[in-house]
Amino acid sequence: MGKFAGWVGVGLLAYESVAGFSQAFAVEDGSQKQADGVLKGIAGLGGAAFGIGTLIMAAVPAAGLILLGGGLAFWCLGTAGKYFTKNKSFRNFFSAPVRGIKKLFS
Repeated sequence: MGKFAGWVGVGLLAYESVAGFSQAFAVEDGSQKQADGVLKGIAGLGGAAFGIGTLIMAAVPAAGLILLGGGLAFWCLGTAGKYFTKNKSFRNFFSAPVRGIKKLFS
């Protein structure tokens, strides 16, 4: 039951990541909401990686540790970064990839 709940959690975090990135593509370029969406996507991606790392730790310890460390770093960046989106330079740095992709496909 615990493994099943863990994979459900990973799925929910993956959904959160997709929802955050979708929000970033739907709002005005360079806005605070766009940067918040990107950071929400990054935090969800990090949480999913952390969850996968804990689930595969017994089978493949090295890969589990890499996923744990990387997931924790991404989750911390996405979570703490939301406090700095009022800064225009910070906001532009995180929303630049979204703006570039939008320009590429428009």
